Amino acid sequence: MKLTLHKEIESNLYLKIIYEGSTYRINEFSDKFENPNDIFYIDRLIRKCNIEYKGNRFSYDELENLICNKINNIELSEQFEKKIYPLQYKLFVVDKDYYCASQLIKSAENMLSYGRYQLIEGMTILEHNFNINWGCGYSGLFLLRSIKINNAIM
Repeated sequence: MKLTLHKEIESNLYLKIIYEGSTYRINEFSDKFENPNDIFYIDRLIRKCNIEYKGNRFSYDELENLICNKINNIELSEQFEKKIYPLQYKLFVVDKDYYCASQLIKSAENMLSYGRYQLIEGMTILEHNFNINWGCGYSGLFLLRSIKINNAIM
């Protein structure tokens, strides 16, 4: 008795591309429209498409603006540069413990900046085809986004 199971990876169903009235998964879109002579062709073509992500439909520009608006609302911490950095050498002379504390604040702020960057990268729903091959489906992009979000949390 031969038993064969086929299970679709759920994340492959999250993103669909609508072009000229037809709906494609990302790997189907890549297979149909990829041009071996022009590696950037799909990345230019996607700008003319609508994108459906988890049931919500956007034009490429709407999706780009939505992500940019979210990015602009994530503040960047600059407390060290504005308040502590100008005093850092005075702190070193006056009290080395304060200086050590200022270096810890600097390290914490650098990690927050890195977390912010990873969060921004993780919010990007669609990477360019030349960054990660769309032929593998959305699961690769989803995994990459998950890693970036995990880095942002850590």
